[in-house]
Amino acid sequence: VLLMAPKFTTELPNSHWSDFKTFLRSEQKSLLKVLGISFSSILAAYLLKVWHSYGFFKRLGIPTPEYKFFFGNFLELRKRNHSEVLRDWTKQYGAIYGYYEGHFPVLVTSDLDFIREVFIKNYSNFAARKKPHVAPDDNDEMNKMSRTTKW
Repeated sequence: VLLMAPKFTTELPNSHWSDFKTFLRSEQKSLLKVLGISFSSILAAYLLKVWHSYGFFKRLGIPTPEYKFFFGNFLELRKRNHSEVLRDWTKQYGAIYGYYEGHFPVLVTSDLDFIREVFIKNYSNFAARKKPHVAPDDNDEMNKMSRTTKW
């Protein structure tokens, strides 16, 4: 008895090939719709999150300088010296105010009682310190230590 393997061809008959191409076109349209809806949904959720983050200080009743959507106050901080901008805002908005680096809120204070409360009385709740994105890189050991839990 002689067994022969069946012969496979990679070519489809014309009627099957046109059916297959039609199927692919309809699937591509469906896939593009799903991808478009998914991308639009993710973009809308992100923009809602950004919009919501700009209300952070308003909900707390903390004054803020004018900001631009998505950029926050970053453009103004890049135009001028960071220290000068903060000094001007402190004169304008008082000892405690907030600003936005992009859409991330940053609280600024020069109120010594508030600083004492945070750094001494409630130090365990505020161990790590944020290094500003707009500050130049430095190798100062004290600045490195202030961003860690161990002082």
